[in-house]
Amino acid sequence: MKRIEKGVEPSGLALFRAGQPDATWDEFKLYDKGNCYRALVQYLYMKQQGLCAYCEINLVLDQHGRRDYSVDHFHPKSKASDERNWALDYENLFLSCRGGSDTIWANQEDQGRYLKPVKENLSCDAKKGNQILDNKILNPFEMPDQIRLFEMNLHGEVKPHPENCVRAGVDEKKIQATITELGLDCERLRRARKAMWDSLFDFMLADKSFGEDAILKWILPDSRQCLTPFHSTLRAFFGKKGDDLIASHGMFPIASSCQAGIPPP
Repeated sequence: MKRIEKGVEPSGLALFRAGQPDATWDEFKLYDKGNCYRALVQYLYMKQQGLCAYCEINLVLDQHGRRDYSVDHFHPKSKASDERNWALDYENLFLSCRGGSDTIWANQEDQGRYLKPVKENLSCDAKKGNQILDNKILNPFEMPDQIRLFEMNLHGEVKPHPENCVRAGVDEKKIQATITELGLDCERLRRARKAMWDSLFDFMLADKSFGEDAILKWILPDSRQCLTPFHSTLRAFFGKKGDDLIASHGMFPIASSCQAGIPPP
């Protein structure tokens, strides 16, 4: 999980909520023939730089042109209250991958999107479901920019980073709860992160002149301003050197937005 900048709320959602504060999510999706909903999805995709808000896999279209992601309500939209309509609260919305639940990827386990047994390999929204975890796990908006709270290794495992949790003033137990409740250390994601780590290692071995320019190709946004999948794994691999380069290129806080090549919402 990496930090996501909130940005300005899309006007379509804001106007709809102002006129219909008690409306449901499904009613918003149909508003203006779905145009405002599609604009919101595109905006969230841009703010998240093409990555799942939780596991950081890239958000793509599947083999049949369907989105391999959906809008997740961090606080369940079904848990409404008199004080707050969570369904239409912009700060409650993120794009999440299918979390290993979509069988259409069953024959492409190397993509990191499906692995049996499915129940043990669910992550993100598919794992979180309708639980109210607001105070138990970390919200992507709350992530610090420069301090990595999650530690990854060459086996693809993810754990809390004890020292950095202390530096950031974040309870290590909250990071562990985030990993557990979102399934971020499931075998499916471990394999995907390990594959990324192995690719980086092979790349370094093949390029004897491996230096700053090579590192930048991995850790900075591409020409579409989208990030490489599992960005936090890249940061863990390159360590302080990578973070220093990101900072020197104005990427803390990450302010750029993915603007081209956006999958249809």
